[in-house]
Amino acid sequence: MAFGSFRDPSSRTEFLKNIATGLAGADQSAAVRFIEEQWLAAPTRIELLWLVPIVEPLVPQQPEIASEINASFGWVEQILLAV
Repeated sequence: MAFGSFRDPSSRTEFLKNIATGLAGADQSAAVRFIEEQWLAAPTRIELLWLVPIVEPLVPQQPEIASEINASFGWVEQILLAV
C-alpha cells in the first residue's frame, strides 16, 4: 500500500493501527508479521517514524515491546547515518 494513497500520514497510520488491532485480537504472530512488513516497506525514515504507533495494539499483551522499540531507535539512527 503506497504511503501516498492517503491524504495525510496520520490517516494511514490510524488505518494500519486498526488492522494491527484486529490481528492482535485474533493472532498475535500475524499482527507482529503485519507490523514488520509495514516497517520494512517504509521507503523513508520519516514514513517509518509515522508507522511506529501501529505497534500499540501489541503493548498490552507484550509490555516489553515498548522498551525494545525505544532501545532500537539508537541502532536505527546509526544505520541510517552510515548510509
